[in-house]
Amino acid sequence: ARLRDRAARAARVPFFADRWAAAGVGPDDLHTLDDLSRFPTYTVDDIRRSIDAHPPWGDYQGVTPADAEAAEVFGTYWNEAYPEPQCTGRYPQRMLSYVEPHLKPGDLERIHRPIDWLGINHYSPVYVKSDPNAMMGFNWGDRPAGIPLTQIDWPIDPPAFRDTLLKVSQRYGLPIYVTENGAGAVETPDATGAVDDTERVAYLQRYTDALREAVTLGADVRGYFVWSLLDNFEWGAGYANRFGLVYIDYVTQRR
Repeated sequence: ARLRDRAARAARVPFFADRWAAAGVGPDDLHTLDDLSRFPTYTVDDIRRSIDAHPPWGDYQGVTPADAEAAEVFGTYWNEAYPEPQCTGRYPQRMLSYVEPHLKPGDLERIHRPIDWLGINHYSPVYVKSDPNAMMGFNWGDRPAGIPLTQIDWPIDPPAFRDTLLKVSQRYGLPIYVTENGAGAVETPDATGAVDDTERVAYLQRYTDALREAVTLGADVRGYFVWSLLDNFEWGAGYANRFGLVYIDYVTQRR
């Protein structure tokens, strides 16, 4: 009621960091799966017209059954911990035994509320491999041969974007808005003041082509937003990396 007369559409971004802050702990306090599994059970009373997921679905690194299982575990916690209970009313079976001790009466009823659309932030996939010594049984794997990188070393893999859109559309049956997609770079103007942005243009061309392919194959994508219109302070990198379609001189604010 507080926002519905002002915002036709709004999204809640379910970062694990939100839950860390709410609980007064940080990543260094996570030592077991039980520690990690507390956070998806926190509920938030807000407009909840959508859920904004961050699903770089884990690709199988190699062909071993252990690597495949590692990718499934990663996908459960990174991709499914929030949309599954909100959209289906239940937590993924793989994490259920860890989550159940932290659920309170009425939690799932509050979490499982109708939403109008699903937002997806996607920049690149995550490649994982089995690691029996890691807390969750996986670690980061090497990217496949032939996968290029952006200037900030993020993989460029448009087919993974296409497959994510298809998988999410098929799983939840909701309209999708791509709420973030873009390429980070370390850029400086040349002597004339111009910025050579050909790498970002090529990235966006390839990713929007992948989006069109997903739509052709049946994904219900209603909109696409580039991150970002302007260079800005990035959460993890401050002013070091630029994602803007428009270059900003941070000292003079000239665009």
